[in-house]
Amino acid sequence: MKYQPRLDSIRFFAVVLVIFSHWLPNSELLKLFPTMGHVGVGIFFVLSGYLITGVLTRLKSENIGRAIKIFYFNRVLRIFPIYYLLLVLFFFVQVEGWTTNYLYFLTYTTNFRIYEIGKWVGPFSHLWSLAIEEQFYLIWPILFLFIPAKRLNLLIVGTFLISLILKINLYVNLENSFLDMLPFSQFDLFMIGAWLMVNKEILISKIMKINFYWISSSLIFIFIIVVFFSNNFLISNLTVGLFSMLLILLTKNENRVTQIFEFKPFVFFGKISYGLYLFHNFIPLFERNLVGTEKQNILFNAVLPNINSAYYHLSIQMILLLSVSILSWYLIEKKFLKLKITNY
Repeated sequence: MKYQPRLDSIRFFAVVLVIFSHWLPNSELLKLFPTMGHVGVGIFFVLSGYLITGVLTRLKSENIGRAIKIFYFNRVLRIFPIYYLLLVLFFFVQVEGWTTNYLYFLTYTTNFRIYEIGKWVGPFSHLWSLAIEEQFYLIWPILFLFIPAKRLNLLIVGTFLISLILKINLYVNLENSFLDMLPFSQFDLFMIGAWLMVNKEILISKIMKINFYWISSSLIFIFIIVVFFSNNFLISNLTVGLFSMLLILLTKNENRVTQIFEFKPFVFFGKISYGLYLFHNFIPLFERNLVGTEKQNILFNAVLPNINSAYYHLSIQMILLLSVSILSWYLIEKKFLKLKITNY
């Protein structure tokens, strides 16, 4: 599948929403936009459904055995190296949430653990979404590659409806504030992305005929709904999914405004968004150690002054996150990506 830099800009937008929701929990911005983190993760899920389905569409011409081997080999190269390297670090530097939950982190089942105990698991809590991504990778390629091409829309719509029905059933019959940790509570978002990929030629040909300002107005309208009215568990994914789909389609529209998706810093930070997402929840802990304000998980002695300024601490956190993520990209991720199988 041809590289699409504009989609990296969407990744950047999504990861910024998640980081701000975790780093600024008491800010006025989060009070105005309480679903910020949910929207960011939702955009990632729709993008994942879109891009993974694109990869599988190309692999459909291969022998099924070879296609599955290529898919999982390439996914392992992209996801596992820095994920497990980070977890190895916490075998030596244990922090809140590690001792009783590390088996769930190692097996990509953090989402089930959070659902089971009904609470977050410290700085490892954000790993729930990566767990759901992995669970999607386990199920979707098998279904997609074995179903004839002419029935793919039926498969996608059917999976979407099953996800929706299960979600409604869970919502009605269970009292658990972590229902969205269960994989089928999020599979509708992946299916929105998958449907967009399978039908993209028709949709893009139609979208090119639509005035850019109509698409933009629709995006703004849906965004307002997401911000102010999508706290409901049943409708939030639908609004976020529709918003994400329109955002992806917007990247296909050529005009001066959409060229912002090609802004090089946005594209670069979107490219390293996996590292930004993976590391960001641990950075405040390390920053508190650096300035000597951490009382429970003391990893090393303070080396920086503790200045009573939120902007000061936020700046240190951002420098740390960008530094670690950039180093991770160039020293680890990029090297493993060169090993991917591309001849298919």
